Amino acid sequence: MIYLKKISKKEIQYGYISTRKGKIRNLLPNIGMPIVVNDLDDREHHLNMHKSQPGRIDGLTHLYKDFQVQEGDYIGVEMLAENVIKVSFYKLTLRRRK
Repeated sequence: MIYLKKISKKEIQYGYISTRKGKIRNLLPNIGMPIVVNDLDDREHHLNMHKSQPGRIDGLTHLYKDFQVQEGDYIGVEMLAENVIKVSFYKLTLRRRK
């Protein structure tokens, strides 16, 4: 199952993703644990969970730059195995029905 989260300006600026309460946060490893992030090109990135804030993954600056992620884009998080997640980026535009 893929969980979507809207990316904020600060997350892009500082290169992290922060999950609040919910299923994504419960699936992620504990504070300070190593994590492997696979991107859309199946490249592995060895990152770490934040040392004091649960549900926060640090070190995503290069991924945001490579995939030209902007504020308001969405990140899809899918658990592949224990401590291994796959991320994908989406540009969603919603229009109001007339």
